[in-house]
Amino acid sequence: AHPGAAPETRATAELGLGNIASQQGQWDAAEAHYRRVLAAHHCATHASRARGGLGLGVVAERRGQWDAAEAHYRRVLNDPDAAPETRASAEFGLGNVAFGRDALDIAQQHFRRVLDEHPGADLDALAGTERNLGLIAERQQQWAQAEFHFQRVLEQYPHAPLSILDSARADLERVRRKRSQE
Repeated sequence: AHPGAAPETRATAELGLGNIASQQGQWDAAEAHYRRVLAAHHCATHASRARGGLGLGVVAERRGQWDAAEAHYRRVLNDPDAAPETRASAEFGLGNVAFGRDALDIAQQHFRRVLDEHPGADLDALAGTERNLGLIAERQQQWAQAEFHFQRVLEQYPHAPLSILDSARADLERVRRKRSQE
């Protein structure tokens, strides 16, 4: 971000650069950008700092650093100044962390909270939550429940990112094959 830019403009630019680096799997660069947002506590808004913390959670999650990811997500979730969609994404992240730790019951609780308690959740979090509930049901060999969740992604969130929709289609086909083999 340009040093002469307004403070919040710099924070917004750092968030954007962090998001781009994260989408490209450049975790070190993403982390550096998100940390700059948090370091700018005197000039970044609470909302920007919460999104920076969320970004750090995503980076730690992608690296398999479950404790760090959980800590970042919990700080964001417990931040009363975080925007509703940011808090919903943090709840989603906590579900992903629990899923990564194979704590399926805890993951399921977080994912259900995204759907039940976070009306401000964005489309990615909602569709991803529904898909992850299907993945949990599949791991538990609850084929009908898994099929329900994967189908719901396709029906309820047709404008979700293509990657989520394609994964849900493949998941649905896989579960239907498993179900027919029983």
